[in-house]
Amino acid sequence: MTPNNQLMASGRSIEDIKSELDALYQKETAGLLGLYRGKKTWRTWVDWRLKTELIRQLYSTKQERDALFFTTNIIGYPGERVLNYDSNGSAYFPTLRHEQILNPKDWRDRLPTSNFKKKKWPPILVEDLLTTWQDDCLDCGKGSNHHCRCNYIAWKTRLEEDWMFTFEIQYLGDPPIGYGLFSRDPFNPNEILGEATGQLEPREIHEKQTDDQASYSLSIPIGSTVPRSKKGQKEAVCYINAKYVGNHFRFLMHSCNPNSQFLIGRIGNRRVAAIQALKKIRPGDLITVDYGEDWWMKGKEKCRCGETTCRRSS
Repeated sequence: MTPNNQLMASGRSIEDIKSELDALYQKETAGLLGLYRGKKTWRTWVDWRLKTELIRQLYSTKQERDALFFTTNIIGYPGERVLNYDSNGSAYFPTLRHEQILNPKDWRDRLPTSNFKKKKWPPILVEDLLTTWQDDCLDCGKGSNHHCRCNYIAWKTRLEEDWMFTFEIQYLGDPPIGYGLFSRDPFNPNEILGEATGQLEPREIHEKQTDDQASYSLSIPIGSTVPRSKKGQKEAVCYINAKYVGNHFRFLMHSCNPNSQFLIGRIGNRRVAAIQALKKIRPGDLITVDYGEDWWMKGKEKCRCGETTCRRSS
């Protein structure tokens, strides 16, 4: 991992940006206190524009350093750096990436699934695995095998460019609870919140991982066409593992009565694992999904969602 204090191409490090944001935070809290006491000398518009730009720089993935996650305080400033722990107690900082990642070495000695031709295997690029017209387009609604003009890059940029102003990460408690993702904007039922990202891993790697290593994994079909699985035949899937690298949706928490769900579809000709609202989501709501039976069968602790309909509390 690139050292966190390495200078960016623009000459600004994470520490430089965070220090400037901390100074703005002190100024804004002092201004809010003065406003509360009836003083009218506080100028907010200059600070707001600078604050917005600095937060964008802090989370930028276009620089020569790793982008990290931060919690968000009550008036929208980055707080503490998000720190996770492995099952053995080792600490690590998860890295922010908005796109799927594929390491060709992970796939080099793997046998192709039945829906891949030899000339297209092993995959080198993400597109080699996730290019398809088979699924329904989640942007325009066109059905399977109906070509559309929707652009995956444009869609993704629209949803995730300013994600840090749409969602926020909050610390909810010591492990195994950890961090949660909250909405800062409203979402309507069936609205797409974004796409889950991480490291694309073959089934063979996933099946050899410990429960801890696979705890942030989500399966997604691979290949331009996905055949119906036959008896005794494994599905043509890979796994999006967001344990060490991924986007903000790695912080989705489980609920037995979730307000969103994972939805496999496509944008243009790119297959995605999207997050879709199941019900009305209001600003301040915790974003939740149902992790599914397979996740709970791996010896995880009992569910702590607190819902009256909780199915796994004992």
